[in-house]
Formats: sequence, C-alpha cells, structure tokens
Amino acid sequence: MDGKKAAFIVCTNDAVKMKECDFYIDSLRVPDGVTIEKCYVEGAPSMAAGYNAGMRSSDAKYKFYLHHDVLLLERDMIEKTIRLFSDHPETGLLGTVGCITPPKDAHFVTSWDYGAVLTPRNWYEKLHMNTEQDVTEVSAVDGLLMITQYDVPWREDLFQGWDFYDISQSYEFQRAGYKVGVPAQDPVRPWAFHDTEASNMGNYYDVRQTFRTEYADQFEFSLEPRPEDGERQKRDAVMTDFYGMICEKTGTADGREEAVALLKEYGKTIYGHAGLNVLKKAGMIHREEISHHVPEEELFWKAKDTADALIAKIREVNFAVKRAEFGVDKEAPARLLSEHRISETALATGAVLMVTLWEPYLQALGETGLLDRQKPMMKDLMDRIFSEDSGGLY
Repeated sequence: MDGKKAAFIVCTNDAVKMKECDFYIDSLRVPDGVTIEKCYVEGAPSMAAGYNAGMRSSDAKYKFYLHHDVLLLERDMIEKTIRLFSDHPETGLLGTVGCITPPKDAHFVTSWDYGAVLTPRNWYEKLHMNTEQDVTEVSAVDGLLMITQYDVPWREDLFQGWDFYDISQSYEFQRAGYKVGVPAQDPVRPWAFHDTEASNMGNYYDVRQTFRTEYADQFEFSLEPRPEDGERQKRDAVMTDFYGMICEKTGTADGREEAVALLKEYGKTIYGHAGLNVLKKAGMIHREEISHHVPEEELFWKAKDTADALIAKIREVNFAVKRAEFGVDKEAPARLLSEHRISETALATGAVLMVTLWEPYLQALGETGLLDRQKPMMKDLMDRIFSEDSGGLY
C-alpha cells in the first residue's frame, strides 16, 4: 500500500449531502508529500459492499470511511492520523466514538461511552475521554468515521444493509490481530460533526442477532430479546404514519397551517424520525415569521412547498449556519440574506435550532455585520423557549 496516500471513502445516495461533505474534506490540510484520493460510491447495496468496493479501488495506506452527513472539523486530521498510526502500528482501526466494554445485549447504539463528536442533538450523552492519552483501546467504534492503516475485508456476506457493518469491522480487525482505538480530541471541537437527526432502526434488531451469533467466540453476548426493542419498533411505526400525514397536508395554504399546528401540538413527543425533526424546524420558523409579520411572499414555508422542498430548504439554512459556526465559510449566512433566500427572522430562528457552538457562530456574525440585527432576535426566542410558561415552542 502507498504510505503517502490517504483515501476518503463514502457511500452516498444524496448528491447535496455529498457535496457538503466533500467541501469539508477539501478544507483539510494536506501534509507535504501526501496525495489525496476520493472514492465516492453511489448506489451501493449495503455499507459493507460499498466500503469493500472503495477499499479495493485504492492502494492508499490510510483510508477514511465516513458517512455522507459527516463534516470533518479537525483540519490537521490527516497529519494526526498518520502520526498516530506510525506511533501505534498495533492499532489498525480508529474511530471518533467507541465503546470500552461491549454491551452484553450487543445494543451498541445506546452504549457508546468514549470519544467525542458534535451532533444536532445530544445523541452520545454517555461520552467521556482521557485527553492525555493519545489513543485509547475500545471494543468497537461508531461508523460515522472509521480510519484504517491496514485493509481488512468488510463482511458484506453477513451485513447486507446499513447496520452493524461498523461493529462487525471492529471485531474483524481484532480477529486479524489488530487493536481498535479512539484518538484524543478536543472535546469542545472534536474531529467531526455528525449532521444526523435520527437513525433508522428498522432492521437493527434483526441484524443484531446475526452479529451476536457470528462473534460469540469473541464475547459472550446475550441472545435474549430486549422488551424495549418491541416498544421502539411500535413508536417508529407511529412516527412514520404521522410523518406521512404531515406530508399529505403540505402543498397548500390551508394544509400548511394544519401541518404547522400539528407539529406544534405534538412537537415534544416527536423524536427519532429524521423527516419529522426537520419539519418541526420548518414549523417553528413559520410561526416565528408570522409573529414578526413577515409578508406571505417572503415566508420560509411557502404555501406550495412540499415536505421534500421544506427539507431541502432547512438543509440549505443548516449548511450555511454550520459553515459560519465552524469557520470554513463565515459569509454563508450573509449570502442567504443578500440573495433574499431567507428572512432575518428565519435565519435567527434557524440558528437557535441548529447552532452547536455559539461563540464561533456569534463571532462569525460579528465579522460579517449581522450580529447587531440577529442577536436580539435569537435572544428573544431562546428566552421564550426556556421560559417556564412557554407551553413548548418546539
């Protein structure tokens, strides 16, 4: 393998997300003498199959496997990775989030307890990290970002969807005699932002049985079903039905108002469904614009907008806010306003719902002349959100 080459391998079915992911890959600093290769796999039948295709197409020693909704924040990631792997030849796989001790029930998605990552919501509430230790050994790493210095085939024969490919690969590396680890990161600004609103758990429970059976020789996983799994599946079905009802109401003025009212009424009970979480943001922006008397023709949620159109709009605002927040394109929010793509109220509301790191975002607004206009609106909204008698704006 070429020790002076780093490959970025991504499975994608979304050109817009992939373009934004690629923007952050391009923002990374490339060490002298290192070449970069991109392997973006479209239409893969499974994550493992797509990653195998990418792995076999590249002779790079260092391979970065990431989701298309991951934004890479550590600009010196390539140099740090090469140094860590050089110092730890026994470590074959690195990830930003891991699990020290395997959960007995193999429910890794709720057991990640080590590392750091930024997310729109606090998905990884159990995380801790020893910043004085450059690499900490773990039992498995989350698939949001996986970095290797050796090639080990992904088990596409067993994992033919989008679940457990990452846990399986962690165990395959250990079977091959290598360690799996998580590098020390800045806990405030770690290596990556995972821009996900929810995980589709539809096949997770069935695939978990395959995993537990295959790797029983490495850890004694329980094969007993979890009672809460059935409840989660029922709730997911209810959320899917509710999302379908909201989608049917979009596209007309009357339907818009009905959808916004429903999203507000049931807002606090909606979680775990990516589409609904995004439409909740659109509903809140609409309510704020109406309360600020934004003219109909300037509203974020146009009467004709479908659910897909709204999701695309929210994504555009989120990308702009994140670029400013992470310092890779501080002018992005100002461009949305100057091009009349969004109202001041919509931008302020979107920021309240989307910003993770407030200090750099406010700094970016100050440098681009927006702070004096945006800050009062954002403060007013946050005061109302967190007031005891708000009734639940979100």
